[in-house]
Amino acid sequence: MRTVTLRGYLKEMSKSFTEEDAREEALFCLNVLQRAHGLMYQISTVPAPTDRIADDAKLYQDIIRRMWWSVMHLQCLVFAIDNA
Repeated sequence: MRTVTLRGYLKEMSKSFTEEDAREEALFCLNVLQRAHGLMYQISTVPAPTDRIADDAKLYQDIIRRMWWSVMHLQCLVFAIDNA
């Protein structure tokens, strides 16, 4: 089985964007998504205040859901570009 790093995957995906402006925009979005993922990991290791555990858990789940939703849409765009 081949192991793929997030950075390698993002670099491969960005090759689908041939116009420089579109490629730069895609790379910027991917970079932000990667940084947000790293921040979410850091946040998840900090205990929430006891009176906010439920609220913080819901916020965290909402953010993760939106991040994966963004990844799915990006994959759809790359597929559409590659198969146009």
